[in-house]
Amino acid sequence: MPVSNTTSTTNSQSDSQVITEYKAIEPTEDGITKYKSKQKEITKKLKSNKKINDIAVTVTFAEPLSFDEVKTITEKYNVNIEELEARSIDSNGDRITHAIKGLNKSLSQDGSNFIGYTSLQGYVSSENIFGLESEEKIFLVDASGDNNVTELEKDNFAVPLTWYLEDLNPEKHLKK
Repeated sequence: MPVSNTTSTTNSQSDSQVITEYKAIEPTEDGITKYKSKQKEITKKLKSNKKINDIAVTVTFAEPLSFDEVKTITEKYNVNIEELEARSIDSNGDRITHAIKGLNKSLSQDGSNFIGYTSLQGYVSSENIFGLESEEKIFLVDASGDNNVTELEKDNFAVPLTWYLEDLNPEKHLKK
């Protein structure tokens, strides 16, 4: 679910748009590839514009990462993390999403149930966005909710593609 800064009409419209875009993704490899290509075009446009210090991005990892891997990547590209998401599997085999504000501490990893960190929402500069995109462990840097893209007053964050990736390849995304 996207993170919303306020409940203003402007953000409600942006929330709705983000959710509509997410639901419009065809949950197939081809559908996800098309969405990813569209998002890369958005980041190209952001990079070609003036220098922007705070592009709102949702970063979906190519596979679950350790806390140290997330920390290394985000420090390398100076990502200001608003929220970090992780995945666990409960005793019934159901997926559990954990949301953590910032990057202050790792989750206590409760044995075999903890899978890893799956996505983050935060801010990155236009100077660092392409480096972040080129990281092998990053599946997608999605800036579609940034106010420079939406032309709305407030930033919003896109929905990460974690569930789609897990559904398409559970062996890669749901195994420790």
